Amino acid sequence: MDRHQRRQAYSQGKIREWAQSGQPVSAWCAEHGVSPGCFYLWRRRLQECNGR
Repeated sequence: MDRHQRRQAYSQGKIREWAQSGQPVSAWCAEHGVSPGCFYLWRRRLQECNGR
């Protein structure tokens, strides 16, 4: 697995954790030490990779 694939798998996992938590993005990010801007960047990049 190359660097790009590892990063994509990591961000997919974090997005999945957030979705299963049922929390607002801001609350989940604060709890997990992730900036909301970074979270939204992950989500946008994953959507672009999936053709959405």
